[in-house]
Amino acid sequence: MDSHSQLIRNHGHPASSDEAGAGQRGVSCGLASPPQRRLEDQEENTNIIITIIIGGIIGWLASMIMKTNAQMGILANIVVGIIGSFLGFWLAGLIGVAATNNVVRWIIAVVGAAILIAILKALKIFK
Repeated sequence: MDSHSQLIRNHGHPASSDEAGAGQRGVSCGLASPPQRRLEDQEENTNIIITIIIGGIIGWLASMIMKTNAQMGILANIVVGIIGSFLGFWLAGLIGVAATNNVVRWIIAVVGAAILIAILKALKIFK
């Protein structure tokens, strides 16, 4: 096979002598096909929606524990839930608590959100 036909087989990328037959075996250039890319975008959108929903639930549970439920709307619950979950898992990691199952993960997230609400109450953001 001459170098010109090998260049065409490799989609315009020159191949070394080690890759002489690589174009014949269907080497991918690392780009996702359009249907696969759409599926990845759809999964990413789903993950964002799930994060918002679970963040709202975590924030709502924490606000009920901290008696700030009447002061917080859905947006505050979502923000407190998401940021509080990060805080809870960060603190759990510092003290060596492992989130071994889903129940422990939920508890850590709610406790983190409750700690965040306590901090916000101390700063007089919530009463």
